[in-house]
Formats: sequence, structure tokens, C-alpha cells
Amino acid sequence: MKSFDVVIVGAGPAGCAAALELGKSGTKVLLLDRDHFPRDKVCGDAIPGPAVKALGAIRPDFGTGLAALPTAERSRRTRLHLNGHRPVELHWETRAYTCRRTDFDNYLLGLVRQYTATTLCLGSRVTTLEYIPDGVVVESQGNGAVRAKLVIGADGAHSAVGKQLAGNRLDLNHHGGAVRQYYRAVQGMEPDRLEIHTLPAFMPGYFWVFPLADGHCNVGFGMHSGAIKRSGIQLRSSIAEFIQASPELRGRFAGATPLDTVRGFGLPFGSRRVSVAGERYLLAGDAASLVDPLTGDGIGQAILSGTLAANAAVRCLGARDCSATMTSTYTTALRKAVGRDLHRRSWVLAVHSRFPFLVDWGARLLQVGGVNRLIRPYL
Repeated sequence: MKSFDVVIVGAGPAGCAAALELGKSGTKVLLLDRDHFPRDKVCGDAIPGPAVKALGAIRPDFGTGLAALPTAERSRRTRLHLNGHRPVELHWETRAYTCRRTDFDNYLLGLVRQYTATTLCLGSRVTTLEYIPDGVVVESQGNGAVRAKLVIGADGAHSAVGKQLAGNRLDLNHHGGAVRQYYRAVQGMEPDRLEIHTLPAFMPGYFWVFPLADGHCNVGFGMHSGAIKRSGIQLRSSIAEFIQASPELRGRFAGATPLDTVRGFGLPFGSRRVSVAGERYLLAGDAASLVDPLTGDGIGQAILSGTLAANAAVRCLGARDCSATMTSTYTTALRKAVGRDLHRRSWVLAVHSRFPFLVDWGARLLQVGGVNRLIRPYL
């Protein structure tokens, strides 16, 4: 049986970030993923400023290299269309992009191939993880069994590592659902401007239209899972229904062509604290329930948590101690990095869900120029 210092399960942003950071230390790493790359990942395709910053913190040219990707488009502003009020534009201070996740995730994996000695095993789905006296045996279809001193679970919302080693389970009270569809020829789009739309009948969810460099748009709708159940909204039909309910979008999509079928994805919100570290394991990204409950973004938290998990792994291996006590330093570092912000955003979502009229108040407040300028440094 082959042995590794660290086995990373999942080659998305969190897993690749962990591999890239571990690559600096000479750690013997195996990176597993159930898919072959490039592969599609259903998402809004927004790569926000914190994600670019976290990637650049691993190595500066990793962040700047995003501009060369074929579907990467620089995002400089977001237009908010809130419940029929006059649109408001927010201008971004940080560097951000939209980019198909097919290209973005493949870019990250390419960096792992180029800059690290990581062993890759793609098309290999992890089935079981079992403790042994000196580590964890990770068994997967297509790769058999390997031994790891430490496992980093970066395998998404339905994490096998999270379920089998941490005992984590999905909680719909801290979960969101969303759907995505690509369109061509949406009228009135500007390449550097994202769009967010809300309508009273679809609250507390929101609709997005994000432009890509190839002239296509990522179009989608997302909502808290509890609100979906209460409202009776059918996610699969929500994109078409929202477009028809909005006079403006109805006109702009009249000549647009859908390029694929509607696809759904789940969002494990960071509004709850799950076990992210324990005996010989660390969880990162969606596996650690780090999705922003307000915006649905998780890429920045994924890259940051992957980096923090790698640093914690190096400390554990250096101390020859992968106990729950030693790995708990990762929990502390992660909560310090993102915990307070996720808690604040969870509170805002809860208030918004209970008092949806506050969106109208916010829309009016944002019409005041001074307010827009005041919040700009935080965007």
C-alpha cells in the first residue's frame, strides 16, 4: 500500500490551494478527485476579490494569471435591480473576475501540476476512510487503498471525509439551493458589470446575470433552502419564471438563447459551525460549510481555508502529532479568518428573510450618493 504524508480529497479551489501551499514544504501529497479535468462545476462563475487575493497570497502571479484565461472577464461593478427601484451601481475596489469554473478550476489544477510534486489521481471517487494506528486508509474506486498520515477533505458539500471522519451531516436550516443556465445574446450587458435582481414574489432569493469573456452569460437564481420550501418556488423553473415576471428582463431575454439545460447545486452556508478538524483530518471549502449565506459565494473562503489547512498540516507533521488537539489550531485559525464575517452575514440574511421590506429601504438608501461612496472601500 502506497503511503503519503497528506491525502487531499477534492481538486477544486480548496484542494488545489492546499496542494499549492503544501508544495512549498516538500510534503508528500496525493490529490484525489472523482472527476477528470477539465470538468464543469455548476456555479455562478464569479471569482470575487477575496478569492483573487487569497490565490495571490500563495504566489502573486497565481492571482494575476487569471486575466489570461479564455473566459475570464474583469468585473469592476455590480448593478443592483432591487424590487423595481431605480438601479444602483456599486464599483469594486478589489480585482475580481467572472470565469467559467471549467477554466478556473483547470487553471488551478494546472498550477498544481506545474509548481508542485503532488501525485494526482483523477477519476477516482473516495468510498471509505478507515483509521489505523498510524494514519488513515483512504480507499477509492480506480486507485485502490492508500495510507495517509493526515487527510484534508476538500470534497464539497457532500464530503465523504466530513461524513465518515467528522460525522457531519447536511442541515437544510443552514443550506441554500441555486440553479444555473448559460445564455447567449442577452441584451444590454456590459462586460465588466455584474447584475443582481430581486422581485417581491421571489424574496428572499435573488437572480443574477454575470457576463463572460466569450459573450455568453451565466444566469441563475438562488435562495435559502428553508425559504424554498415555505414559498413553494420550483428551482428548476425559477430562471424562466423570474425572467417573465420582470418587464425589463423579459425584453432583454426576448432574443436570447439558452445554451444548456438548467442545472442545480447546493450551498452549505457558514451560518453554522461544523467540525472542521479532528483526529488526522482537516476540512476546507464547502466541506467545511464556508459559503457566504448572503451572497452564495464560497471560492474565496475555499482558497483561504485550503491554504490554512495546508499550513496546519505542515505543523502537525513537523510535530509528528496529528491528534485532535493539534489539528484544533486549524479550527482556531479558520474561525479567526472568516468566522466573524460569516456570522455577521448570517445575521443580515436572517433579518432580511424575516423583514423583506428592508430591501426596499436599502434600495432607497443606496440612491444617496454619499452612502455608495461610504461602502465602496469595503467592496
